Amino acid sequence: MSNSNVEFYSTNEIKFIDRLLSYSECDDVNSLNVNLDNIKDFDWFDEEDFLQLRLKGIIEVRNVSIPKTEFEGSLEKVSVYECDYLSIDEENLIRTWVNSVYSFAAESISQRIDILKKDGYFYTEIDVDSDSKMQIKFIVNKNVSETNGLFISFINNINQNLFEELIYWDEPLANQSSASAFIQHIKQQGKLLSNRNFNYINIPPHLESTELEGFKSVIKTYLEKLGYSPSHNSKYFRPESIDYSLPEEMIREVYILGEQKIFIIENQSRIEFHTFTNGLKKSNDLITFHISKMNQLVEKKVQVYSGNKYRKSMNFAKDFKFILAYIIGFIPSIVSSAKILFTNKVDKVINSKWLLYTHFSSAIVMIILLLFIGLYPQIRLYFFSWSRNVNSKVKRFNKEYKKVNST
Repeated sequence: MSNSNVEFYSTNEIKFIDRLLSYSECDDVNSLNVNLDNIKDFDWFDEEDFLQLRLKGIIEVRNVSIPKTEFEGSLEKVSVYECDYLSIDEENLIRTWVNSVYSFAAESISQRIDILKKDGYFYTEIDVDSDSKMQIKFIVNKNVSETNGLFISFINNINQNLFEELIYWDEPLANQSSASAFIQHIKQQGKLLSNRNFNYINIPPHLESTELEGFKSVIKTYLEKLGYSPSHNSKYFRPESIDYSLPEEMIREVYILGEQKIFIIENQSRIEFHTFTNGLKKSNDLITFHISKMNQLVEKKVQVYSGNKYRKSMNFAKDFKFILAYIIGFIPSIVSSAKILFTNKVDKVINSKWLLYTHFSSAIVMIILLLFIGLYPQIRLYFFSWSRNVNSKVKRFNKEYKKVNST
């Protein structure tokens, strides 16, 4: 946005608007309606300031025809006289205010200022970081229902205690230091807001400490396979931890790849991934994709691990399907034994190959069932590895990402 297309307030124009708003004592800037003749003789009225504000589209003047009745004796005479009334264009008032604050603070705006309206107030969104916007809300009407966020008020008669944060419009325009302080405040608030934007993986609540370390090793291995190098040196936490008010005691480790950093912050219920590029908080489509895949991978591993652990520790008597497995294994042996006990042809029964095979097979089946039910889960749990196959998964996911983004 070139400076030739941007309007700013001069110091005198700021004073003019301040006196005009104070004079009208309006609760709604849109309803401001001031007779020009009534203020022309005031010491604060300056013709040049008035004309400049009019040229900038902030002050609007409309000509009003007013009927006047006069009596000459018994005759009624109606005449019409014209007068000018002042009003304020709210959008231009706010847009010029934003431009002026940035100009006073010697800051540039890399975007067009769009003034939007919602629920009785105007607002604009300012880019404060490469991945976040800060919303500034403007009060031009006393009847504002929303009170959360940063508000700039053009109305003096308003209860400041109702709002989360309220600044009167002329405070940032008082001088250069005030404007600079306001811009820095906006940037800091924007960075705090951007801290709410992160990817995360939920930590399973049932994992014990040793199991939890295995869970975390999947994340470590995954990021390393992506080319990131882990570091536990606090010097690599800065300047991002300072600029974005991230307590260093919460940062578990940082992973670095060129100009990119991933801060791992561990809360009680989840592991957060805060991504930075060249010191700025910025989401990375590739990392976002891989964290989603990483989440699927760890969920699957937790499911397998928990299943094996459950089978190892469970009480078989409480699960009918395991009882049924034992019963099925015993049935052939019971039938064969009954024939041996209750037949009158014992010799023929004993010499029966079918009976011998039945006994032999049932024994084998029992052994296999016992091994499968009793030992297999323990063997699987013993040889379970959290980080196994992570490398192959990362390679497959990389190919998937390239395929999706190439179309």
